[in-house]
Amino acid sequence: MGCQVFFAAPSHGHRAESARRPWQTFESVSSTEAFAFDRLRLLFSASGALTPRSVSPRCAAASFLIWGDAAGESVSTWNDKMSSSLTTAMARVEIRSPLVCGRSAATILGITRERLQVLVESGDVPWAFDLRTEYFNRCELRILAECLADHQAGDSRRTAALSFREVIDRVFPIQAFKRDVATISLAVLARKLSCGADHMTNLVQSRQLQPMPGSIARRGPGGSLLLSFASVETFLKRRRIR
Repeated sequence: MGCQVFFAAPSHGHRAESARRPWQTFESVSSTEAFAFDRLRLLFSASGALTPRSVSPRCAAASFLIWGDAAGESVSTWNDKMSSSLTTAMARVEIRSPLVCGRSAATILGITRERLQVLVESGDVPWAFDLRTEYFNRCELRILAECLADHQAGDSRRTAALSFREVIDRVFPIQAFKRDVATISLAVLARKLSCGADHMTNLVQSRQLQPMPGSIARRGPGGSLLLSFASVETFLKRRRIR
């Protein structure tokens, strides 16, 4: 099940420059104008509307004033307004994975991972899980992709109203059609949870996930360890962040 969110389109105009920036050739350019010029270059480069070098520092400073008083605004305020302006240069991206890691989710929403953690703990992003192993103290965040789309739309009530069973059906669609599924391979589970095989193996070794009796991992196709699906459901229910 895919989920569409807005994601910044890649820019081909960003290259490391060893030469001086264009505004550095103007001795009379103020720091505010230089700051505005750099930010405007990023905006135009992302949108493809203009060639970054075709904008003079004075024009950039004037454009900067469109969003607010350059002398009175902080860098963070400008960055917020810049992000809002860039929505015109966004492209639709379909996320094929039902769960998204914290780093990707923060990038999609255009926020820091710390801010994302606050949104999760406050319930603004209602379906999130901590998949850390016993060897790590850091939270291994996984977020239901639909929550990101709803958060961008400004209304998380739909995903907040989902039951745990409905979330499981979204992460493992086969469960919605075949309720008697008793096993899942470690390789498939790793893909569904956006985790590496080593991480999943650590969860098995720490008895967070239960392998099926007689199942042994081996090399080659079909050699992935089989896990009890009931243990996966129990694990996710226990690891939900509320």
